Amino acid sequence: MITQGHLEPFTLAKIRGGAWYDMNKYGAISYRAVAGSDHDIKHMTQLFKSRELWGISCELATEGYRTRLSGFEAGPLEGGFNFVPGYYEISFKETLEDYLRFAKDVLQLVPPLQIEAGITHIAGFKISAPSGMMFDGYSNFSHRGAHEQNIVFESKVYDWTTPPKEVLIPFFERVWDAFGLQRPDT
Repeated sequence: MITQGHLEPFTLAKIRGGAWYDMNKYGAISYRAVAGSDHDIKHMTQLFKSRELWGISCELATEGYRTRLSGFEAGPLEGGFNFVPGYYEISFKETLEDYLRFAKDVLQLVPPLQIEAGITHIAGFKISAPSGMMFDGYSNFSHRGAHEQNIVFESKVYDWTTPPKEVLIPFFERVWDAFGLQRPDT
């Protein structure tokens, strides 16, 4: 079902295709493994027998990867690591688009659908300005460390016409708030 439905693993924006698919005791999984290994999973989507979908990205949660995403290899800012909100927003939006398509076309679910999203272990990470954006100058971003460890968000999708980004905006705003900043209207 996940193979025919082309269910992608939850992953960084712009990385599509190349997924592995397998059955497990919980249902079915689509995943990407660490290069050179078929056991160390980086990104995954689990389809449970109950038709619930879970997405996890371990690579988005690593310090080195967050730093690389900011577009430079100079290393972490001021002893912390960089958090790049634009990449997370695109990743969550594209993943929710894929999940809603799969829920509608393959699972044939009927709204309302419960949506949960979260980011873990970000306390102390520094936020990196989105590409081309300099709100109140760069120093405003480089000194902002997240004051929350985990951010969890719950919402519902009541019909298929609601854009995924619209569903996720309150979650994105909570992430920015964790850094003491207001999310730009993009």
